Amino acid sequence: MGEATREFVEAALAGALYQDFRINSHNCTSKSGGTQAFEAKLDLLFDRCVEEATSSEPADVVLAYELLFDLLREIDKFEKDIVFFADEGGIWQFNLNWKWILPPYMWCLSKTFGREELERRVEAVIEEFVDAWQRAGLRQALAATTAAARR
Repeated sequence: MGEATREFVEAALAGALYQDFRINSHNCTSKSGGTQAFEAKLDLLFDRCVEEATSSEPADVVLAYELLFDLLREIDKFEKDIVFFADEGGIWQFNLNWKWILPPYMWCLSKTFGREELERRVEAVIEEFVDAWQRAGLRQALAATTAAARR
């Protein structure tokens, strides 16, 4: 999992999936083939993180998650040609299901770090990536993970 994630991140940062097109009133909400391929691979890698959270070494799963988070941060800086957005750009267009993605990340963090580091890292991800209307539920999951980690 870690190697596949690292290879994807390196390829994306190198612009391997960047594909633009001429924008007009008919295609202004379209995604390029490269952006669609990027999104599909990103979803696949997050799904693998979720699946492997209970069967792989937690530190390895945390590393894979954090490589993907770092890639998302790079996209939102708009400094590199990683993916192409025809109109309003941003990772919000990927419609990531944070309620699915983050609880296994929290669990792996709880097995890898202490309570304070767990809370710091998860809170940073929630604030940076998650829509405001979803944050409360994820903070409840964080509180449950923190409580379980204390036992």
